[in-house]
Amino acid sequence: MSPQHPDLQAALCDTLCTARQKVHRLPLPALDWSDFSVNDALAVQRQQAAHFGWFPDGHPPAWKLGGSPASGTSTAPVPADAVFNTPWQCPPGFAVAFGIEAEIAVRLARDLPAGASATDVWQAIDCLFPCVEFCDTRIDSPTALPAALQLADQQSNRAIILGPAVRPAVAPDWARVIVRVDVNGHCVHTSRGAHPFIDPLSALPWLARHAAQQYNGLHAGDIIATGTWSGIHWTAPGTATSVSFSGLGALTLR
Repeated sequence: MSPQHPDLQAALCDTLCTARQKVHRLPLPALDWSDFSVNDALAVQRQQAAHFGWFPDGHPPAWKLGGSPASGTSTAPVPADAVFNTPWQCPPGFAVAFGIEAEIAVRLARDLPAGASATDVWQAIDCLFPCVEFCDTRIDSPTALPAALQLADQQSNRAIILGPAVRPAVAPDWARVIVRVDVNGHCVHTSRGAHPFIDPLSALPWLARHAAQQYNGLHAGDIIATGTWSGIHWTAPGTATSVSFSGLGALTLR
């Protein structure tokens, strides 16, 4: 396990919490961040959750997944008040920037234990949703932040917006699923089979282990956004966005 740095954790947690409360990006404290580790980042995630009282029973009701085969899988827990249904309009003072990622989310019908297999995952799913991960960042930086600092900042998550639930009898052929993103009626992205892992459910066994280590596991009713199919598209206030997945539905937000 990587060594942890309580001084860096405390400074970053204070900065991130203040930025969220003020809805304003803040610079990193003037400290040496070169040794800030993934374990530091996970500690900061937990500290933010405690500061805001996100998980009073110790259990995150939702998660975001990210990553790629090259970078590995990453995740952040999401509070209940950051999960919405389509059609959704971003309220004033909700975010500094407006990032859109087209994703598929799942809701669990039953608990998913730490030792779950890929077969266990599909059998544990209640339904799928076309969804958008709404992204924002709390740190003002002229360059891209190191991965551990991005992880501490909830992997840029601000909200998850769910489309109508669908319940396919069998798992989709993910390599054939087409995603389309439209902004103000103009297509800005379309692709087929574009999830970094092809199968967006393939990281759920990893998440089951992670959730068991960091919190109290994955449980029935949990919502999991399974990673972007489109990359991130930064939009402007007043923008109307729609996202659709072939055979899996669509959603809209402004």
